[in-house]
Order: sequence, then C-alpha cells, then structure tokens
Amino acid sequence: TLGEIGLGNESAIQALIRILETTKDEYTRRAVANTLGEIGLGNESAIQALIRILETTKDEYTRRAVANTLGEIGLGNESAIQALIRVLEMTDNEGTCRSVAESLGRINLGNEFAIQALIRVLEMTKDEYTRRSVAESLETIALGNEFAIRELIRVLETTDNKDTRWYFAKSLEKIALGNEFAIRELIRVLETTDNKGPSWIVGKTLWEIAVGNEFAIRELIQVLETTDNEDTRRIFSKILGKIFKTEKNRTLAKQ
Repeated sequence: TLGEIGLGNESAIQALIRILETTKDEYTRRAVANTLGEIGLGNESAIQALIRILETTKDEYTRRAVANTLGEIGLGNESAIQALIRVLEMTDNEGTCRSVAESLGRINLGNEFAIQALIRVLEMTKDEYTRRSVAESLETIALGNEFAIRELIRVLETTDNKDTRWYFAKSLEKIALGNEFAIRELIRVLETTDNKGPSWIVGKTLWEIAVGNEFAIRELIQVLETTDNEDTRRIFSKILGKIFKTEKNRTLAKQ
C-alpha cells in the first residue's frame, strides 16, 4: 500500500493532501488521514491539512481519525496541540473527547494548556471511559504537575467505579513519584474519607510513590502517633511496612 512504501515521500504526501482537501467523502477522508499517519511524521503541510479537516468536518468519526493521525505525526507541533485543545473544549461527544485526549497524550510533553484542558474534561465528564483516557494522557505529559495530581486524587477519592480507581492510581504512581504534595493529599484522603472503597487503593498508591521518601515516612509516623482512630492506625502501619519492605527489596535487587 501507499502507506507502506511512501514513508516521508513528499510527492505521495502532497497527493494525499490534495485528495483530503477536495473529497467530500468521509470514508475517503478517514482512509487518507490514516495513511498520512503512516508516512507523514512531522510534515507541516500534512499537519495543517489535517487541522483544517479537524476544524471543519461535522463527522465525528472523521474528527476522531484525524485527531488520531495528528497524535501520530504532530509530536510537539504547537498548531496541532492547539487545534486538538479547541476540539476538546468544544465537543460534547465522548468518543471524540477520548480520541483527542489520547492524541494529546502522545504529541505533547508538559504543555500547560493541554494539561489544563484535560483537567477541565475530568472536572466535567461523568463518562468513566473518558476519565480513564484522560488519566492515561496526563500520566504521559503531566509529570509532577500539582494541578493534574490534585484532580487525579479528587476522582480517585470520589468515584465509585473500581476500574476507574485503578486507572487513576496507576497514573498517580507515574506522575507523582516522591511528590510531597501528592503524599500529603493521599494521607489527607486516608485520614478523612468515610468511603472505605478507595482506602486500600489510595494506600497502595501512597506506598508506591513514597518508597525511600523521608518526608512521607515522617508524615505517616506523625499520624500514627497522634490518631485515636483504629482503622487509621491499621492502614498507616501497613503502608509503612510496605514502604520499608519495598525499599529493602529494591536495595537487595541492586546488589
């Protein structure tokens, strides 16, 4: 196929762009967008043509296909990032929202505007699949970002969906390793929540991000020394044990 033999071929890319700009057939647009995703890495003309389709098409399946292609070829491209953010902020289609969120997770690292747009989706959506897609994107682009960490913890604390808890816990483990703000917030959740559902997964997340962290150990010990709540004592003593055991195992593995 053209996608298999035309990698980086400017003539092939330009021919596909002309089809993309002239056809009214949505199936053809999607097929061309997919092929550009295979051969058009970093090609500015292809990226701009795809952005035009992204912003003008009324077909949600085409919009998702184009968003996915931009996620493949638009690494670090500011125009692509901004176009995807605009769609994310305007669409009320959960499938499109997920596709755009996943693409943003692939093409931009640490872009504050993209992170804030993804956080706004988390604040508004009730769709668990969209939440998980956004969490996966944030774990890729929002390392150490306190706004993202705060929002991930909020959903982790409040959702009743066990699968969503797992996704968010995994994301936190990746973006909040050793992060004092995250450690403090997770301790707060464990101390104050009446919802026993998330307690064990919050505890697991806490010990994963707190291994070898003296601040976390001091905070946990302080809670143990001051609380009268037996559930809190049991949970926090177990977390401390897990932290020390994990640290010991990692030390032994290095020897």
